[in-house]
Amino acid sequence: MNTFISKLYIRTNSLNEEKICVGLYAVSESFVHFDFSKRKLHWMRPFLEKDVLNSLERNLKSLRKEIRDLEKDSGIFRSEWKNRFLSPGHFNYLNTYSAGLMAIDKPHPIALELNLDSYLQLFRTYVDEGSDSISAEKKPSFKRHFSECLKRPEFDRIDKEYTLSPKFINSIYLEHKVDFIGKNGALLAGFSIDFNTEAHTIERHLIEFASISRGLNDFSKLHKMKGGNYYAFFSEPSGKEARSLLDRARADHSKGFELREIDYLDVLAPHLEREEFSKFSAFVNSLEPGR
Repeated sequence: MNTFISKLYIRTNSLNEEKICVGLYAVSESFVHFDFSKRKLHWMRPFLEKDVLNSLERNLKSLRKEIRDLEKDSGIFRSEWKNRFLSPGHFNYLNTYSAGLMAIDKPHPIALELNLDSYLQLFRTYVDEGSDSISAEKKPSFKRHFSECLKRPEFDRIDKEYTLSPKFINSIYLEHKVDFIGKNGALLAGFSIDFNTEAHTIERHLIEFASISRGLNDFSKLHKMKGGNYYAFFSEPSGKEARSLLDRARADHSKGFELREIDYLDVLAPHLEREEFSKFSAFVNSLEPGR
């Protein structure tokens, strides 16, 4: 299947074919999405009766729900539904024969990897750049979700948002933050990486944490501690390039840390309490002269 977008229009005047773009389809092999601008619908109040406008909004919400249900499905139904209703041929058919209030644009091929971020950029370009343009509820960001997980009381036993200094970690030349770090005779550190960002940014963070992990290992050996555990946390990416990058990182056994999905924090939390972890900062402070 080609990667393409198709715009959804609402006709405001049947005599002169005046129409306004209110929605956007985006389709690729690995990504299917649709949303509409509630804000633009409200602009149409002077042109459409209230009952017609309410019915139109209900239909668009139903259409959006169908597409989102399809996104969650990975079986035969998804494949058949996409081939039947989300093919370029079907959009060409709708463009040719659609009549009435709604109109579908011809499918436009795009040379862009589709994911939620790129969809939002396309939506702002072709549909509505207003701050409240997308009527769908925004998904919580990966970083926000990660921060919420760290609010569990078990993580208060260790340092959160801790800044490592090159004074103690020999593999870094500037200060670097980790999301958490603790000690119980061995070190434990966590670092969050958002795999739905740009590929070079993801790679930079992977390399950064690999360097940090090597330095923490050297620190452990210097202070006669057991080997530590270093985890980079992620959520499953939507983009093809990011998934490929994740697969390569998983296959690299020399990186010095483990990749774990964000749900693994639920496993770590009771471990921190059971194994009596304490703050890394307290140990580092004890190494400072005069303390």
